[in-house]
Amino acid sequence: MIVVRFVMLAALAAGCGRLGFARTSDATPLVDVGADPDIVVGGDAPAIMGPPAMVQASTVVVDSNGVTVTLATPSTPGTLLVATFASNGVNPIGLPPSWVEVAHIGTGGGCTVTIAFEANNPGNETSVAFTQGAGIPILAQLTEWSGVTSSPLDAPGTATSASPTTSQLVQTGTSTTVAGELGVDVFCEDVNSPTFTPGTGWTNLGSFSNVASAPSFASHFQLDLPVGMAIETQTSSVQGKYSAVIATFRPQ
Repeated sequence: MIVVRFVMLAALAAGCGRLGFARTSDATPLVDVGADPDIVVGGDAPAIMGPPAMVQASTVVVDSNGVTVTLATPSTPGTLLVATFASNGVNPIGLPPSWVEVAHIGTGGGCTVTIAFEANNPGNETSVAFTQGAGIPILAQLTEWSGVTSSPLDAPGTATSASPTTSQLVQTGTSTTVAGELGVDVFCEDVNSPTFTPGTGWTNLGSFSNVASAPSFASHFQLDLPVGMAIETQTSSVQGKYSAVIATFRPQ
């Protein structure tokens, strides 16, 4: 009976994959994959996949000779970094070499907004410096996102209004291509002391209400976008000209 029990235990160990476990190598622990299809076994450790999610967001930084934005904790390798800007200048923001501009647009010769991103960041980034003309007021925010592809940009869009309004709309220029995308936008209004209310389904990332020369800034996000045009209409408490940029990013 002792011999029989030993043989049965050896057979169970050899066939552990049929019990919901995956064997990788002698140096790699066994990983239970029976209940979670989002765990992919390979290499030395499992990679956990998931839908887009916010990792962290910096505060909104205000400066007038370029701007350096700092995250609270170093970035995780492979995540997406997104920067949103509002400026009284009309020129593009100067970006580090690994960054890509989605779009920039302005109204009335000023109040220009920009979205830029760094896909698949190398990790351990804490501060990122961006440039703009000397003496030009600029606002910036940096956010980190997990659960996006290494080629994430899908549907961008821009909007501008030379007619003062409190209802400020921006939408993508094309439909999103897959369900579950991340949407990020930024609005700029060059008026004094406005407050901004995000549109339905959108959540505030950061805002700044000017009282002097700097433009006013609001940035929002939405997770799990359906396939179709991504649209937001924010409301300002003060009528004004505005400009806006929106971008969607593909999930893994």
